Amino acid sequence: MVSLMQEYDRVVNRIISAWEKGVDNFREIWAQGELPDLLEKAREMPVPKEPNCKSAQKIFQKGIEARIKGREVSVKYTDKGIPDRIWKPQVAFWLSASESVLKDMVKDFVSVRKKYQV
Repeated sequence: MVSLMQEYDRVVNRIISAWEKGVDNFREIWAQGELPDLLEKAREMPVPKEPNCKSAQKIFQKGIEARIKGREVSVKYTDKGIPDRIWKPQVAFWLSASESVLKDMVKDFVSVRKKYQV
């Protein structure tokens, strides 16, 4: 799961960087489908027996899903030329939800590390 988290960070950074360069760059990077592929990998992982690991895995999936929803809103509304004031709050909500959920995941990892003194 740690390697998937590292891949998630790499993918998100590429998407953010593309967004900063402009909508066309963003669409090109988004069309590669890296986040949906990563979500599929997370879903295919074996379910751990440790409760906190199991919880972290589910939370990680929810975080990726929220990030995908936020970015899908960006693509949908920029393609239609709808004003920013309408869609940006939705994007902000989903991206904020993703970050919040992923912070909860870190708490589960910290708990596991303490338990096993890793």
